[in-house]
Amino acid sequence: SKRRAPRDDMTPPTAASRIARLNAHLAETPAPAETLRREPCRAAAAKSPDDVVVVSALRTPITRAKRGGLNNTPADDLLATLLKATVTKTGVDVNDIGDVVVGSVLGNSSQRANECRIGMFLAGFPKEVPVRTVNRQCSSGLQACADVAAAIKAGYYSVGVAAGVETMTLNPMKWEGGMNPRVASSSDAQSCLVPMGVTSENVAERWKITREQQDSLAARSHARAAAARATNAAADA
Repeated sequence: SKRRAPRDDMTPPTAASRIARLNAHLAETPAPAETLRREPCRAAAAKSPDDVVVVSALRTPITRAKRGGLNNTPADDLLATLLKATVTKTGVDVNDIGDVVVGSVLGNSSQRANECRIGMFLAGFPKEVPVRTVNRQCSSGLQACADVAAAIKAGYYSVGVAAGVETMTLNPMKWEGGMNPRVASSSDAQSCLVPMGVTSENVAERWKITREQQDSLAARSHARAAAARATNAAADA
């Protein structure tokens, strides 16, 4: 018998379709509050016994470095607060957690790993639960999610926590130590030193994204977030 082609609503999005969707955001018109609605999860159409699912998603407020409301809060307290809240919200037995993976960029590697371990203990996790950090620059938190999902899919454990933590007050963006003089011999190596602000300008120029489009997108995003809060559209299902 022939295998039937997957239905459109079950087909995973390709890289091209994701780019097209992102580009469409730049040209969208503002959506009135009454049109905001939850979109059903397309993965629900094809359930499997080995599905990996997200059962909780929590975060702290984002505040300004050095002057914000959390500027004096260390990384381990930030993480401990969310780990404890996650356990409270989900009711998960902490002894069933196979790993805690934390994405982090700016913290010193070994120190940040210890801070995450401390945060885990402050949240009431037992010492038998392991923890590690992962650094993939701006995608570090996403990589933590991917690592936990892959480990669950592979059967290493059934329950995992993926997280991310930064404190730019205590760990500002700066280069530690000296510079290898051989960097000058490689243009690719030199590009590693381009500041993020310059990088964003290069991306905007390459993809012809104007400042007006960026401002319009930002305004729509904030308006939709406000509308979602006002209509309770962002509440847990």
